[in-house]
Amino acid sequence: ATQIGDLALDEHWTGLYVSVKSSKTKKTVLLHLENVIENDHDEDDNQDETDGDNHHSAVSTREVYSWGTGLDAGPLAMDNSHHCFIAVQDQLYILNNNNNNNNKQGEVLGQIKLPAKATSVTLAEDGFLYVTTASDLYRIKTRSKPMKIPTNLVRKVSKKKK
Repeated sequence: ATQIGDLALDEHWTGLYVSVKSSKTKKTVLLHLENVIENDHDEDDNQDETDGDNHHSAVSTREVYSWGTGLDAGPLAMDNSHHCFIAVQDQLYILNNNNNNNNKQGEVLGQIKLPAKATSVTLAEDGFLYVTTASDLYRIKTRSKPMKIPTNLVRKVSKKKK
């Protein structure tokens, strides 16, 4: 079976980044699934959606980065500059996820060797990256802040009129 390591909302709030270990190729990859989440949130989100005219775009998948075979897909976190912090085995990779600043999308910007396999990665408002292993918690200073996620993404349930 395919192993899913973790997932994170993308910068447009319409897709997901997913770390996956393929059951067929045994490779660990970071995928970007685009158009997974319907992006119909407006500034005026107080309207009832009763017309039923929801339209969906086709979901597309793009491989952002690939690691060798035999590695486990791990936890990930995104920052407000579109960088992905992803743990694979005992390594923490910082990947560029936009085409700005002369860096290519999916380019490795940095790598941190961890003493053990990471079980969780969280980027906090205090500018620190928190990484856990089975027995330890690490606090790593960064220049990054977590991605801002709007709170109006949850769809309101419309009441059908009889």
